[in-house]
Amino acid sequence: MWKHFTTGCIETLTKALECALEKHSGYSAEARKIIVELNKISLNNVVTQCGDQLYIQKNGIITSDNHSVSLANITLHYILQPIADVLNEAELFRRFIDDIVWISDVRNIK
Repeated sequence: MWKHFTTGCIETLTKALECALEKHSGYSAEARKIIVELNKISLNNVVTQCGDQLYIQKNGIITSDNHSVSLANITLHYILQPIADVLNEAELFRRFIDDIVWISDVRNIK
């Protein structure tokens, strides 16, 4: 099965979700904690089917998971936000869902 994020990145994804919920939702701390825990359960229990065979996803999330695009957007925003100034100086920066093209002049990166 193709994996979208590695296990280590699930930790980043979880931090990103916590940050997004804290900054952009009106949920209480307890509700945010429940949402994050439910997300962890979901990520750790993905079962997919190919033909008559069932497969358990062992690491990360797969692209066909129902909420993988939303999670990718939340995580990429979390990762890219701290380096927004660098990205603004890029020769080219384009993003489509979770795919990124980034070309910079290394002479300008501090």
